[in-house]
Amino acid sequence: MVRGNIISVLIMQSQTQWLYVGCRRFLLSLVDGFTEAATGAQGAEVEPGMSVMTELTHDFATARDGTRLALHRMGAGRPLLLLHGLFSNADTNWIRFGHAQTLVDAGFDVIMPDLRAHGQSEAPHDPAAHPRDVLVRDVEDVI
Repeated sequence: MVRGNIISVLIMQSQTQWLYVGCRRFLLSLVDGFTEAATGAQGAEVEPGMSVMTELTHDFATARDGTRLALHRMGAGRPLLLLHGLFSNADTNWIRFGHAQTLVDAGFDVIMPDLRAHGQSEAPHDPAAHPRDVLVRDVEDVI
């Protein structure tokens, strides 16, 4: 479970909506706009062009119905929660192609959950475990 600082920005990406280049361009503009905020009170200042070597950690949060949700995290500084789109996972959308590293280099603590039934999170088979607002509730439980 993510505790402490307030989440800076909530981003949702769908593979069907963004191409790799568009996503990369968006993230770079986000970094330009938030770098000052991220380095202010947290002190996680990174010089331009300098890459922060950071370890990717894996943990689990428990949703209110008991479903285990995988959390992937890297970096230090101001927390930033990234949500992947449907039929994907954190590795495909954020880790594999360096999007998360771009944000880490800008001084963010990047938190990337695998949504219910995606990636390393549990996938309950009971239809009752998938009500209409379940993904919103899962994000609330992660935060």
